[in-house]
Amino acid sequence: MQSKRLRVLVTSTAASPFIRDDVEILRRHFDVDFYIGSGIPALFANLRRAFRADVTLCWFGSVYAFFAVLGSRLAGRESMIILGGVDVAREPEIGYGIWRSRWKSALLTAALRWTGRIYAVDLSLRDTLESSSGRPWPSILPLPTGYDPALWNPPGPKEDLVLLVAGCDTMQRARIKGVDLLIAAASRLPGRRFLIVGLKPELIDLLRPGAPANVGFLPPTPRRDLPALYGRARIFCQPSRREGLPNALCEAMLCRCIPVGTDVGGIPTAIGDAGFIVEPENPEALADAIERGFAAPEQLGDAARARIAANFTLTLREVRLVNAITELADA
Repeated sequence: MQSKRLRVLVTSTAASPFIRDDVEILRRHFDVDFYIGSGIPALFANLRRAFRADVTLCWFGSVYAFFAVLGSRLAGRESMIILGGVDVAREPEIGYGIWRSRWKSALLTAALRWTGRIYAVDLSLRDTLESSSGRPWPSILPLPTGYDPALWNPPGPKEDLVLLVAGCDTMQRARIKGVDLLIAAASRLPGRRFLIVGLKPELIDLLRPGAPANVGFLPPTPRRDLPALYGRARIFCQPSRREGLPNALCEAMLCRCIPVGTDVGGIPTAIGDAGFIVEPENPEALADAIERGFAAPEQLGDAARARIAANFTLTLREVRLVNAITELADA
């Protein structure tokens, strides 16, 4: 155990809520330098800041992570990378994944080889990374995200509503999240109401004309308003083509939504036996699973909450994350 208070750099290119949750956790235990940046200045900022840190935590594998890991290596310090999704993918048909770029993948390969530990929000990402990179990565360990059961616990009652929450600012991102697949499933279920939340207004304008009348849209919604939305929906649908461990899905399950999701990434890990899992790219199977969700007893929503509360809480996340950093510093 370290006798002094460790200096920890947390670096990423986006200040997502789950990253801020990690920073809040780590500040209870360490001196934290939280850096969010992109562009050429961020490359050198990551190098310089990592040089001063005892441990550097890179949220997502990227070119920026390469410079942070390099800084740690030059200083004789330790680093870790948490894989989240885009950093393991190579999907040229939808223009997704860092491994489509030869030079970016070369830098990421070096970062993954040099870093002290590699974690993934779900171990399914290890298989995807091995397929994308063409090499084995046996040392990757699971480090799932965590959620606060007290925050995600709105009162009822439930409505006969199918919900998808997916922050999307491009059509590519909407395709990754399977927005088009849910719209196609909705067209097969004209008697059901669907609500898609999180698309930029420009995307809503593009998608609304082709969507059936039973599909509603809302733009990005503040996090504080999401529990009420989850609380209304009987079904939460995660029809993604690629995923890590979806935050919205886990939040919705804590809010007693019956989950329906595709068999990709960490979606089956989250859902387990507390919902319905279908093959990807199949709107007909998705529609059938949604109908089965409506036919299921409400107690399945209680089981969904219990599953996340037992396996993916912020308390568990804190223990796992603090132990990971402490063990790395002591290595």
